[in-house]
Amino acid sequence: MTFPDPATPSRPLEPLRPYVVRERSSRWILELPVAVVFGAGWYLFTTRVVHAPALFALVGLCFVGYGVFRAVRPAPALRAGPDGLGLDKVSVPWTSIREVVIVLPVAQSGPSPAVEVGLRLHHGAPLPDGMDSVVYDPGDPNAMQVRRTFGAGRVAPEPLAAAVRAYGRVAVVESRAGTERRIG
Repeated sequence: MTFPDPATPSRPLEPLRPYVVRERSSRWILELPVAVVFGAGWYLFTTRVVHAPALFALVGLCFVGYGVFRAVRPAPALRAGPDGLGLDKVSVPWTSIREVVIVLPVAQSGPSPAVEVGLRLHHGAPLPDGMDSVVYDPGDPNAMQVRRTFGAGRVAPEPLAAAVRAYGRVAVVESRAGTERRIG
């Protein structure tokens, strides 16, 4: 007779979800008014000038809805998933990444300071999607080739490190004031 191990959880494990950080960009300041003006113009043109059926007018309202959707739900700025790690428009496969670096500010200015997430790539790795060039500095092998700064409270280092370990199985390094420690 076998007994369940008390260290093993009795509930089923939930599947790991990608780690995603969404950032608002300033593009919505232009996209939303353009969508509203275009949609309203299309609606007025189809109903007042051409006297088209309401179906054509709905197309204009769809443009307005798209503009509102883009303003409310911004695109991901950081995504760690099964296919790799994405920073803004740059998508890097796990096979190209040597280390993921989480750079914390020197002075903590509140409960959740702004952080920088950077990638150290393997020398000779192919260019990631969205990049034109990668420069390797032989004098500084720990330089980050791809990096992005996130506002206060936007990136939680522990969940990001857990997702990187689970999906990419690459090293995660936390850096503060030039001192680095491996957290994953």
